[in-house]
Amino acid sequence: MQFLEKINDSTWRIKVLVQPGSRKNEVAGEHAGRIRIRIQAPPVDGKANNYLCAFLAEFLGIKKKQLSIEKGLTGRQKSVIISDIDEDLLKSFMNKYDKFN
Repeated sequence: MQFLEKINDSTWRIKVLVQPGSRKNEVAGEHAGRIRIRIQAPPVDGKANNYLCAFLAEFLGIKKKQLSIEKGLTGRQKSVIISDIDEDLLKSFMNKYDKFN
């Protein structure tokens, strides 16, 4: 999967295409090597970034503080760093992702 990159044993980068202002928060497949995530929050005052991190944390089953936006704070294409995550949790994420596609 092109949207996921291993940095080291416990840190991963996930490339995201965000669609703010959607009807619901959801994973909506892949687009151009990124995982497409729709979120309800508008792209105003960082709300979309906060909702994205909250959604990913809940989806992954981790704490929000384990996520940080590395690139794309003001754009739709973002790189999100996931810290302190083990491979079993990542496999669980991949299983959840596969169910959406």
